[in-house]
Parts: sequence; structure tokens; C-alpha cells
Amino acid sequence: MKTLPRALFFMPLAARAATASRDPGPIETGHTFPIVDSESTVEDLRTILAAGTPMIGLAGCRNGADIQRVATLLSVAEAQLEHADGTTLILALTNGILPAPIAPDSLSGKSTRLAALVWDRFALENALPTATPHTENGEWTVAFAAARGGVLLAAAAAGVPAYDGAIDLEGGALQRNCEISQDEGFYGRVAHNAAQAAIIEATYHRG
Repeated sequence: MKTLPRALFFMPLAARAATASRDPGPIETGHTFPIVDSESTVEDLRTILAAGTPMIGLAGCRNGADIQRVATLLSVAEAQLEHADGTTLILALTNGILPAPIAPDSLSGKSTRLAALVWDRFALENALPTATPHTENGEWTVAFAAARGGVLLAAAAAGVPAYDGAIDLEGGALQRNCEISQDEGFYGRVAHNAAQAAIIEATYHRG
């Protein structure tokens, strides 16, 4: 499987972030991937694949059926473009409200295209509009901590890496947060901008 970057950039995620008004800056090509959702069509995917992307982000992933549907459509789009079947991988973006890892509708074993799970904390904020993400000490509140941990467990059960959600920190504060995130089991993180991406790449590669 293709080596995954430690920092990911998804424009729709950044647009939902609190820092959306800032110019995200240039992001290295290998870190940036287009986003689709469970309603995307073969035509949508064919247009994306024609641009040569090796991976897509699947937003709003809730269960294994979402992955299977997009994987099937990718096979059709690849055939229409005369690409080898299975060459396009899926980064599943999820709010962390997922089936149990051993449940029949879990993400495990649904497609060899699944490359990683990505915690979309902004999607969880949309799902829980009255919930506060952080405590006064900056720690995740119970619901957010549970969802974030659920992504780690689901990724481990599926045998793929997990990416932590984007966070509105910079410099040393971001580095320290990423160090904790890696110690907790995350492979990398979503970045808002190029400066964050550089810190994320360096920090998650440490050791």
C-alpha cells in the first residue's frame, strides 16, 4: 500500500473550521485529497480520478456499507477510465459515531481500498450542536473523547491507521498536542494550512 503522509489537507474540512477565513496557504500535492460523500455518483468519481488522484476522502462515513458503495463506484469509474481496478484508496472521514468494531456493519473487512480512518471533529460538532468540545483545561469533553477514541478502536480493528482531527493550534502548542496524539495511537493529523502540515509531518515522524 502507498505510504501515507502524516499530514492531510481536505479543503471542505478547512472550510468548516474556525480558521476558515484564513488563507490555508500552499499544501504539498501529496498531502491534499479530494472529498466525496455517500451520495457521489460514478460521474463525480470519474471526474476526480481523471485528475490522477491516488486517494479520496469519504466524508460522513457511518458504517461499512458507505465504504462498500463508494468502493463499487470507484471500480466502475476506474474501468471507464481504463485504470487498474483497486488503485484508488479511500480515507474514511467519520465523526466517530460508529458501529462496534466487531458488529456486522462495522468498517472492518469491507474493502481493501480502505487506507485510513480520519476523525472529523467538525462533523461531530455539527451532530452535537449544543455540546462543548473542550473543558476549561483544554481537554476533550466526554462525548468528543469517546468519539475520538472510537476512531482509534475502529481503525485498529480494520487494520488501518487513524488520523486525529484538525485543531486550531500553531507552533509549539500544536507540536505538544501532536506528541500526545501520537502517543495515544494516532498516525497523523488533518492540517488547516501549510505551517501546520510541516509541524505535523515532523512531529508524527519523530522517533
